[in-house]
Amino acid sequence: MELPPQSEASLSTFTFLKFNLRMIHFFEKGSGQPLVLLHGFCESGNMWNYFAEELSNNFRVICPDLIVTGK
Repeated sequence: MELPPQSEASLSTFTFLKFNLRMIHFFEKGSGQPLVLLHGFCESGNMWNYFAEELSNNFRVICPDLIVTGK
């Protein structure tokens, strides 16, 4: 599975990715080396919003909603 490249014009996006017949919702922000933040049980990728804002200054932050959680 490879994430689509992010354009420099759009530094914050919500996207759906099809993986094994399932749609996975994820948020990404920033550019540079990818940094994936995974949430815990009964949470969603939105729990990382504050941290993603700060970390996006140095990384391409990717916060997926794990299957059966979030959107």
